[in-house]
Amino acid sequence: MSRRQIRLAAPLAILVALACIPVGSPAHGAVKLCAGVIEGDGREAAAEPEARKAALESWQAKVGPDFTWQLATNKAITCLKTPTGKFLCKAAGHPCSLRQVPPEGPLKRLMPGAPGQGI
Repeated sequence: MSRRQIRLAAPLAILVALACIPVGSPAHGAVKLCAGVIEGDGREAAAEPEARKAALESWQAKVGPDFTWQLATNKAITCLKTPTGKFLCKAAGHPCSLRQVPPEGPLKRLMPGAPGQGI
């Protein structure tokens, strides 16, 4: 390559490199939506782990499949030992779920329209 060809090719290479840089656009993500506090029914079992599990199952039955204990806020499982020696547990918490945030406006077309038409 001659010096003249190199001088002409350098700006072109820079333009090509700049054209490959992605243009920023707003990112849309998920948001956590929570409802009011829900209390499950008290559940009794001979051992505390079984009572805790049953209390959590009661809470889950009340909130439905769209919510999980892992996403719940201000959640707690409280247990007491009854006079009969069993454990009574109750689960309560604000059920939450994740929702996708849709774009605020219509999506822009990525390709230009036919000749003579705007983008």
